[in-house]
Amino acid sequence: MQYIYTQGRATLNMARIKSGAKDKNKPTESGSKNKPTESGSKNKPAESGSKDKNKPKEDKTWDEPYLHIFLITWRLVNVMFVQSWFVPDEYWQSVEIAHKHAFGFGYQTWEWKVGIRSYLHPLMFSCLFYVQKWVGLDHAPLLIIIPRVAQSLLSAAAEWKFYLFLSNTCGRYFARWAMFSLLTSWFWWYCATRTLINTFESNLVCFALYYLGCDQYKVGPNYSKFIFIAAFAFMLRPTIITVWLPLFCVYFYYFCLAKPDIAKFVFILFRTTILSTIVFLLSTFIDMLCHGRLLSVHFNFFLFNIFNNKGTFYGSHPFHWYLTQGIPTVVGTHLPFIMIGIYNKRRSNYHVYNLCKLSILVCTFTVLVYSIPGHKEFRFLLCILPFLHILSTCGLLSLPKRCRHIGILWLLLTNVPMAIYTGLIHQSAPNKVMKYLREDLTRPTSTTKTEIMFLCPCHSTPYYASLHQNITLRFLTCEPNLDDGKDYLDEADIFFSDPVTWLEQEYKLNKATRQCGSLLPNRLVMFDVLYDKLEDYFTQCYKVCFSTFHTHFSEGRVGSHMLVLCRL
Repeated sequence: MQYIYTQGRATLNMARIKSGAKDKNKPTESGSKNKPTESGSKNKPAESGSKDKNKPKEDKTWDEPYLHIFLITWRLVNVMFVQSWFVPDEYWQSVEIAHKHAFGFGYQTWEWKVGIRSYLHPLMFSCLFYVQKWVGLDHAPLLIIIPRVAQSLLSAAAEWKFYLFLSNTCGRYFARWAMFSLLTSWFWWYCATRTLINTFESNLVCFALYYLGCDQYKVGPNYSKFIFIAAFAFMLRPTIITVWLPLFCVYFYYFCLAKPDIAKFVFILFRTTILSTIVFLLSTFIDMLCHGRLLSVHFNFFLFNIFNNKGTFYGSHPFHWYLTQGIPTVVGTHLPFIMIGIYNKRRSNYHVYNLCKLSILVCTFTVLVYSIPGHKEFRFLLCILPFLHILSTCGLLSLPKRCRHIGILWLLLTNVPMAIYTGLIHQSAPNKVMKYLREDLTRPTSTTKTEIMFLCPCHSTPYYASLHQNITLRFLTCEPNLDDGKDYLDEADIFFSDPVTWLEQEYKLNKATRQCGSLLPNRLVMFDVLYDKLEDYFTQCYKVCFSTFHTHFSEGRVGSHMLVLCRL
């Protein structure tokens, strides 16, 4: 009832509210987002305040399940179009260790003997190998492809969670643009299906962000899952703390300084401590069983890489390398949009602005910490790649519509050729050589013993996990100076300083006649730069039976082609 008093006379008006009038201002399911409502909701202030005023409107026509199917299909296609070599850890620190664990033969590098690696990542692939072994599908081609397919599905699931996180935080409109930015990244295409621990680390970051729900720094019901994933990622690689620590500091500021809620912060700290301790104990127990002794791989990792800084044995870079080379290479032509996003972040709505600030904080802190050790690699930046593409999306959406269309064309024209070239052409020889050797081992031969020697820079090819044959394989080792000896040279350096002398001493060849001794291996694998120097020496005992292109950018010990020499 509504009473209206006019000129001292009271008039009673009965206002009957129809049951359908309440939903008159609600958008229809068909999503006519621009249609004005009858009640004039245009002038009605938003219930959530000015913070939600600029939040992108939802597009109800976007069918999310189809995105999930698309991501799975996209990554399976990605597996077929990435057949190149990136870094040794893709094989030697994952599937090679898993192969030895499941089948009893394989090669363990010095990292596992010293104890600076956790078995958590290789055990994932060991489980796959055990299943293949039990069902009789332990054939070399399947042992190669199935781990990569598993990793591609993990990447697709991580991308899906990343989309849901952004959709819940900033709206579907922003989330769709962020997915476009991520899926057009040549570097993510290059790494998303590789069995690298850094790729898996990036997947865990996406899963953790989804469960965290960073919107306005609220702690959602899935916070325990976030802590579990964050602790698990730390057990895999302690350096991921550079991503989690800024998030924790944000919560500390919010609950203790900005809007004090000490009780809630203490509860969060208590839950975090309990769950992290449980994950730590489980991880330590697994590593103790696999290493065969009680040790802390995280302490050993810190001691080797940070305190002793022995990682510089595999290359040292200046402090500014990540800023001047690392990030520009990893993000490629997305870099201008990242810079625009950082500059124009204040023009975004409240939710996007908060997320951009958080992304800048995580990226800045991670790059600063990673710049301290001398040894640096592009793949180390994979853990902050989602945050970089959040900033790229902010930059794209801050542009006028016409400029945005030009930006789309620019990203496609620059990233697609780069993805194809790096995935199928650049550094493609190692996998082709291993395929040839795998097929060569199945051919009937007159030799009773097969031995393959890799006269390449150490870890230049996959190993037992790619051949799946328990034969004699040798390569030039390159272990660091673990005993701190003076004038230390690894085996690869000794060989390349004087290849002929090394071969004669190793295989007891006659220096005068240089006759082919019986100790020489059946197959030699090398780059063309070595063969060109010693062609006269090798042609007495070997012939080139396979040659394949490797790279257009040959440098030092790595040539443009890789060769397989067969014993005469």
